Amino acid sequence: MTTATAPRPDRVAAVLAQATRWTSARRKSDGQPFFFIPGSTDDAVYMTSTIGCTCPAARKSVTGDCKHQEAVRQRAARQDADRARRQIPGAELPVTPTSHRPCARKCGATLPPESRFRLCNPCYERISVALANL
Repeated sequence: MTTATAPRPDRVAAVLAQATRWTSARRKSDGQPFFFIPGSTDDAVYMTSTIGCTCPAARKSVTGDCKHQEAVRQRAARQDADRARRQIPGAELPVTPTSHRPCARKCGATLPPESRFRLCNPCYERISVALANL
């Protein structure tokens, strides 16, 4: 018999709480990440990714979803949100051949797109003089 019910939030939360016990891996064929997730019973371990799971509930489900898959999806969403929060403001903007970028010393100067350096000329000169005087 197949079921169409969504995984229960309390069970997803219980699986997600054990995320430190998951072992990550990648599929050899295409590099798709997946996890070995311990099951409810001591001897059960399931291979789970955002697109599938080897647990019995996933096989019985009409949609193929299970609590393990939903936990992996929620973990990925949390990690994406954490990455976005830590990102440098403006870093999400695409760099085009005509984009000017800021000096690495954050002095307010901008570098032309053809520049191979990370520092503007005044900052480079200051650092060069300071290093020469050591």
